[in-house]
Amino acid sequence: MVDRLKYSDFLNDLYNDESYGVFIDETGVPDKQDKKTWVAVIIKPEIMSDVLYAIKKVISELEVFFEIPINELHFGEIYNGKGKYRSIPFDKRLVLFKVMVDLFKHYNLPVIVQSMTPELLQQFKELNEKGIEKIGPFDLENYNDMGLFLLLSRIKGYIVKNRGNKSELARVFIDEDYKKNGIGILLPTYEDVFLNSGIFFCNSNTIQPIQLADFAAFCLNRTQLIINSSKPHARDIKLAEILSPLAEHYHNIKKVEALILLNKIEEEGDIS
Repeated sequence: MVDRLKYSDFLNDLYNDESYGVFIDETGVPDKQDKKTWVAVIIKPEIMSDVLYAIKKVISELEVFFEIPINELHFGEIYNGKGKYRSIPFDKRLVLFKVMVDLFKHYNLPVIVQSMTPELLQQFKELNEKGIEKIGPFDLENYNDMGLFLLLSRIKGYIVKNRGNKSELARVFIDEDYKKNGIGILLPTYEDVFLNSGIFFCNSNTIQPIQLADFAAFCLNRTQLIINSSKPHARDIKLAEILSPLAEHYHNIKKVEALILLNKIEEEGDIS
């Protein structure tokens, strides 16, 4: 591992449209204390700089629209009106979610998801029986580590399948909650896909597109909450209508059209 990394060179690569950008966030899953989900947003080299500028523009224009200083977007706080968003009306806060959906649709951003629980981890017990307890830095007996390891494998497979040529590599950034900001991990087996064979941990204020992964994780969690609720709130229905077009962007999970489900609930008169 290497700490105190400088990200200026990495950002230059991205602004120069020289590599894929992969941005990952970790999230819990509603009503599951022992379930972790990793969410990745993948951005192609040819649109990387456009997306970087777009997320900066969203933040700067939101400051003007909300009339408060904003360094980064935390969608759970914004949706629930927490902290500095408390005085902003719900419908006004909801505008941001429409903007983010439009951004994902405009750039056709794919989302890769990997969940893991202690129960699911048992599917890999053969590895343990063979004495394989770690692969690189990943503890394969830890469900959170296994989840990230599998996600990275899925990301590698997606890029190999979709890139134009083998010279197109990816910069991989992960939100700092799993490891401290500035930590880098070398993964030699990924050298054919990940630049410098590495994944890098940082905060979403420094590497702003991580906020795209935060948004994708929020949408997944909130949709699951709505689907599992026998009587969703009216405001959640509004949100579901906005988020429904994102279903096709989640490449490796069962696609649930929240709007269709909620229309059924409305027809049955379960909404107060």
